[in-house]
Amino acid sequence: AAYHVPAPLYPVVDQGSSPMCVAYSAAGEQGWYDLRDTGLALFDEALFFRQIGGSSNGAVIRDALDERLSKGYPVAGHPELAGQHRIAAYYSVPVTQADLCAAILAFGPLVIGTPWARSWFHPADGVLPAFDAAVGGHAILAVGWDATGLRLRNSWGADWGDQGEATLPWAELHN
Repeated sequence: AAYHVPAPLYPVVDQGSSPMCVAYSAAGEQGWYDLRDTGLALFDEALFFRQIGGSSNGAVIRDALDERLSKGYPVAGHPELAGQHRIAAYYSVPVTQADLCAAILAFGPLVIGTPWARSWFHPADGVLPAFDAAVGGHAILAVGWDATGLRLRNSWGADWGDQGEATLPWAELHN
């Protein structure tokens, strides 16, 4: 009925006003794998963002996955260690409640891309309100679910939502 990826999770980070949500979400996902398997590595999100062709308009999730698959994620101060922080594969997950839950259970956190609503900048009690008006897109980490919805971990610091996380109600999944 409910699941949250087991600890330890990569620390909640804050991308500030930068367009680097893809790089930060990818760091959160890679960080969970590394913490589970080998230990904490602090990543260089700005370098990774440049490596995947990031611009003032953001970046493409598939480019981040391709980079992590082929070269890895660069470590802060030691970009030559990126090859130690690679993924073996990646998959596209259908955007259904059942498929998202199954993928998180099987693989751990998922980097997802979603249109972003103006109302989602300030979740109430850790739940994203109804979608009001699109203000762009955002990459965010899906880390679990419950009967209410999909649990998301953002890259806007611990002051956003509930310690950096919020729930996307199932009814809002396709907005």
